[in-house]
Amino acid sequence: MSLTKNQIKYFHSLQEKKFRQEHNEFLVEGFKMVNEALILNFHKQLKIKTLLIDKNFLSQIEKKFLSNISQIFEISSQDIEKISSFKTPQTIAAVIEIPHKTLNIKEIENSLTLVLDRVQDPGNLGTILRIADYFGFQNIVASLDTVDIFNSKTIQSSMGAIFRVKFHYSELTQFLTNFKTQNNSEIYGTFLEGENIYHKNLQQKGLILLGNESAGISQELTKFISQKISIPAFSKEAESLNVAMATAVVCSEFKRRTI
Repeated sequence: MSLTKNQIKYFHSLQEKKFRQEHNEFLVEGFKMVNEALILNFHKQLKIKTLLIDKNFLSQIEKKFLSNISQIFEISSQDIEKISSFKTPQTIAAVIEIPHKTLNIKEIENSLTLVLDRVQDPGNLGTILRIADYFGFQNIVASLDTVDIFNSKTIQSSMGAIFRVKFHYSELTQFLTNFKTQNNSEIYGTFLEGENIYHKNLQQKGLILLGNESAGISQELTKFISQKISIPAFSKEAESLNVAMATAVVCSEFKRRTI
């Protein structure tokens, strides 16, 4: 099936948040990402609405993974280019129904969960998803004004982690209030003036709060934090780590204590 101009316009519109929200769909590009989505769709853990693929590459997809996809378009590289967000267009893309997951405090009370306050860079968010996946963090909770998880740069930066890590948007003041009311677990927060993370006794359950790239953690959230932690610099001239790099160090140190 070939695409009409309206279809091309529609698929390209999913690059914008307002259209993703309006249609409850997002676009994934590239063989690695789409292949993961195809496997999850086959096992009914995700719903692919439409598959768009360069006609020269359809034979590379196992037929069983195509059986429950209602729309498959074999399209030209020119059409892929019109839809894609990349300078070098991918050969395959999928339109996926946005999954809606309910945040369950009971599920996170006995584990470590990352909490993000106003992270704005989509690449940082995607990298944080990838880090969380690598270190076995199953949930991330983010403020309502954190960048959209279905931004194309976030999706690509996550390297497939977007399909495995449970991501929730929440009003953080209410979320943290509820969390503190229901259990005694620590709420860690990253601060430049916090205690050296390498000298801290780190618990294996609770929340780890990370702040905005330039402003850090919001003042109104500071009151919820029971333990302020920091990553020491070993060079006087060094710039502070960005939020994604800091997340990697913090997650590694928490998980190292379990070895």
